[in-house]
Amino acid sequence: MLNYPKCKIDVKEINPTTNREFTKFSLNIGNDVGDNLCSALKNATTYVNIISPYISHGYVETLNNLKYRNPNLDIRLIFSDKEDFFRKESETLRKLIKLNWIVNPVKQDKQLKILKDIGKNISFLKFFFIFGIFFTIFFLVTFLYFDNLYFYTKYLQKISFLKKYFYPILGILGASLLFILSKINTSKKRLVFIRNSSIEDPIFTSAFQFKCVKKYFLNESEKGNLYSFPHVKLYLIGLTSSVQKSYCKAFLGSANFTFTGIGNPSNSEPITYRTNIESLINTTDNEVCDKLKNFFEEMYSFNFPEHSIEFIGRNIYQDELAKKPSYFNN
Repeated sequence: MLNYPKCKIDVKEINPTTNREFTKFSLNIGNDVGDNLCSALKNATTYVNIISPYISHGYVETLNNLKYRNPNLDIRLIFSDKEDFFRKESETLRKLIKLNWIVNPVKQDKQLKILKDIGKNISFLKFFFIFGIFFTIFFLVTFLYFDNLYFYTKYLQKISFLKKYFYPILGILGASLLFILSKINTSKKRLVFIRNSSIEDPIFTSAFQFKCVKKYFLNESEKGNLYSFPHVKLYLIGLTSSVQKSYCKAFLGSANFTFTGIGNPSNSEPITYRTNIESLINTTDNEVCDKLKNFFEEMYSFNFPEHSIEFIGRNIYQDELAKKPSYFNN
């Protein structure tokens, strides 16, 4: 492995209260600047606020795990799209957004009503089919053995002229039975289709809050405004000291929230990428952290054009959504 140039600068001051030296600012430049940041992330206790144009699936999973371990942790992420976003970043976005299904009570009631109506229709058709079979048998017996029947009466003599229409009538009866049978089969197929049709609606959720700012995929009205693209990389992490005092650790520099930006110190992923030479400044200075927190709040509340979770979800889960078509969406 090549030994790339590195630079580390610590700006120290004397604490007037304790008269001890402490590091006010620390600057790291190199291809492994993420060690300190990742360590802080693991120990976050109150909040994790991040602005990074680009993100990696592994670090999204890190945030998911942090939220799972501490549901009260305030995690907010600002990132952006890019060209061919939904295909190239599908794995990352699937880590960020989960697809769930929930039963729609309106669809459920509609399904039950339609199934009940189809069931009644099938019962009605079956009755006529059975009646038609018996009537056809009666017709055959009556006219094939017309002259030999011991119950031959004046009434039968009156309808004897029908004998010459025996085959046309038999054909009509047969065709009617086939028609009813086809209607029964059609109704049964529709019954299966309705029964198998999804009555669930897709619900897209995320373990934490995020904003996906549009750089591409702008609509016509959005293209008319010259939006500045948030290219800053900022990490604000709320920590708790050994004496249970809350404080903020801020990181600011060139490194994106990606494997190539801050590396992969946990070694949770195989090294199949190059790590960029990046820079990160970190500080726990209260005044600096407060100003950066205010800046983050302004950025998070700013009216950037953004993708909704629904829009992203429907793009990355197209195959799953296509496998659960619903008659009740019409």
